[in-house]
Amino acid sequence: MGKAKKIRSTSHKKQVPPTGGLSQAELEADQDMDMATMQPDEAEMFRGLVDLQGSIREATCVALATMFGDVSDEAQEKKLREKLQKMIDAGLLKKLIPRMVDPLKMVRLHALGALRNISVTGGIEISELMTSQNVITPLVKIITEHATAETFEKNDLHAMQVLEQSIALLSNLCESCQAAINELTQGNLLDPIMLIADKGKSQASLHLETLKLLLLITESNPRLNEVFGASAAYQTIIGEIIQSEQLLLLVKLHAVGIAMNVRAIMAAEANVARLLPVIEAALAYDAVNVTQLAQNVSENYALSQMNVLTDEDVEDDTITDEDRQKVTSAQIKYRNWRENVQTLSLALELVADLATGGEENDDEDEWASDDEDAMEQYAASQMEDTEASSFASGTPAIKALSASRIFALTMVILQGLVSIPQLQSRVIADDFERMRIRAANAVNNLLQTLSWEALGNKDDVVSQVFRNLCTLYANVKAETSDKPFEFDLSSSTNDIEAATTAAMWSALRRAAAVKQDLAITADEANLIMSSALQSKSMETRMNTVGMIGCVGQRSKNPTEISVIARCLLSSLNDTSLEVVAEALNAVFDVFGDEDFDAIFRDLQLLGALEQTATSIKAKLRAERKEMDRGLVAHVKETHLNLVRFIKYKKKHL
Repeated sequence: MGKAKKIRSTSHKKQVPPTGGLSQAELEADQDMDMATMQPDEAEMFRGLVDLQGSIREATCVALATMFGDVSDEAQEKKLREKLQKMIDAGLLKKLIPRMVDPLKMVRLHALGALRNISVTGGIEISELMTSQNVITPLVKIITEHATAETFEKNDLHAMQVLEQSIALLSNLCESCQAAINELTQGNLLDPIMLIADKGKSQASLHLETLKLLLLITESNPRLNEVFGASAAYQTIIGEIIQSEQLLLLVKLHAVGIAMNVRAIMAAEANVARLLPVIEAALAYDAVNVTQLAQNVSENYALSQMNVLTDEDVEDDTITDEDRQKVTSAQIKYRNWRENVQTLSLALELVADLATGGEENDDEDEWASDDEDAMEQYAASQMEDTEASSFASGTPAIKALSASRIFALTMVILQGLVSIPQLQSRVIADDFERMRIRAANAVNNLLQTLSWEALGNKDDVVSQVFRNLCTLYANVKAETSDKPFEFDLSSSTNDIEAATTAAMWSALRRAAAVKQDLAITADEANLIMSSALQSKSMETRMNTVGMIGCVGQRSKNPTEISVIARCLLSSLNDTSLEVVAEALNAVFDVFGDEDFDAIFRDLQLLGALEQTATSIKAKLRAERKEMDRGLVAHVKETHLNLVRFIKYKKKHL
């Protein structure tokens, strides 16, 4: 007897999920609507990713990789990001990620390339989304299967290409997303990655990408720190790369950075001493040659970005051998420039890290509660320990730095970057800005850490540093005053301002520490009080307030103190609590004694401080949920000191 054929029910699609989200039917309708609103070429790509023909899937992945490849300017990047977001919202990742394990190897390769470029164009949000959609799992499988000794013995080109794309994608994800680092750490990937670092030296691009990934994931990673510290084999691999004479300086610098992230390596002075020659070699800087190369690369930048083999705007019959030679020459010079910039930038970054002494910041644990007595005890202990510990660190890193030429080399670089040539290409100008930031950060940390003898033991050394930094800051302001784009608080302009003013503040503090009178010219004073104090960058304003307080603390001139007091008074109304807290600490330092009570009274600072005490409490109550715990504790401590300072002044005025 025949059975009645059941009609498949679709009622489950119409049920509303318990979370209150869209039903399955609504989701499918939305996806159809998204496909309908997409451009025809974009919709064709969605269909191409699931086409039954492998050649179409491969061509689609290539098209996606090309679409989100290198961009020439910010405007194009913004358009691409908007286009990518629309495609992501329409479900691009759900169709592209499965192509990583496609039956055809070329589809897998180009899918990886497309995801790599998408992770760069999409930035943090897209990288987090890719991680949440489980892109790490197929990456673990791909890297584990391909990263074998046999792969490198046979010199399997396809496997090398797959590994390079996979490692680069993983690196992009880890750079943007902590969850990716956590998954990598738990995914038993360290052994195959270290095998690439050991066996893949002849594959320059793959090897560098692997070291970049290791440098990234070992930073502030306690679990990997323990693994590396307990593995003599891992340490040997890194040591061999550092000591190699055949590898590029940039490659060796990445290995130095990895070693610096491992506490067990940095605990031995002999190990640290092996790292410094590599850094010193990378800090060699010839300002004249750098300027000439930058101008040449800038003039030929557009040429260096051409591809005469694939450029659709170029007709084959119009391309001459001379044209090809010009393009090739421009591309070689551009690659050399990029390598030099990356080498110098990384070297300066490593110097800044070394100058911290290799000690972890454990202050966070001190603020386990909001108890004011605990805060007061902690602040008192910090004040007692500051003088004893400043400039006297005995860590192997600081000892090695003190005996090296790194401070002198860094000063040469700073002097060479004070002014830059007029450049046609904004891309090359941005490279100079990046190097300036790294140089300022390195100088800042070195000034705070090295002993006076290590700095050169000369009376004018800090003054010279301060002069150079002031000139650099003035040039930065002049160069950015007529920028055509709208100001953005997250722009790199703020970074260079903040880095430069932070180093200026360190120079003033260091001069005060050795009781050196660092004279400030009228132009420099005007730069600090009129330009830096009015900056749109919060960090720059905070650094400037610190500088003003530092000068006021040592000044005995009533006229100077009056000017300084007015600057600090204006900063008490700053929108940032961090700036207000720094201004208050400066007021405590300048007017802690009774020498300038007359100025304090004439400017009615007491009333301003009482008003500030009230506003801080209200603002902290309103904003504390958005502030990190350390900042909340700092503001609370400053407010506590303010209340006591007001009581003290009321008694003595």
